[in-house]
Amino acid sequence: MKVTSKRCAYCRRLYRPDSRTRKHQRSCRRPACRRARRRQKQRRWRARNPDYERSRSAKRRVWVKAYPDYYRRYRASHAGYRARDNERRTRGRRRATVSANVTAWRHIIVEKTRKLGVAEKPGMSANVTALSRRVEALEDCLRSTVEAVVSAKQTGIAAGGMLAG
Repeated sequence: MKVTSKRCAYCRRLYRPDSRTRKHQRSCRRPACRRARRRQKQRRWRARNPDYERSRSAKRRVWVKAYPDYYRRYRASHAGYRARDNERRTRGRRRATVSANVTAWRHIIVEKTRKLGVAEKPGMSANVTALSRRVEALEDCLRSTVEAVVSAKQTGIAAGGMLAG
């Protein structure tokens, strides 16, 4: 049977599917694509089974009470795990801080822009002075910044790039 190439749903590259699963295989063998596929599959499964995590967390709490020192001993004997977990938690805290900072800056910029919008604007362009032109340019700049921050916050770009560093 002839195996034809397929396009990966994640990286969009052509790949040769496994002959046993070619009918339903959606991604190539690259680790990043496989991770993306697995995440998508888990999200879909969790959406269909919302009570699963609740029941698992109750069972987990019972187990942790029965074995109170398990995690402490595990971390003590697995230095690599401990280092990775510390790094993961540090990244999470940084992400939360950046998100909070972006939100705070957004509120400040929106408030300042509103105050600028209250100022009197000249009726005719011939009467515009150099100072009022500068204020209008600043107002335009702030409005575009507010729009950029809002769109970055909505799309999740804020934590990765804009205003993060």
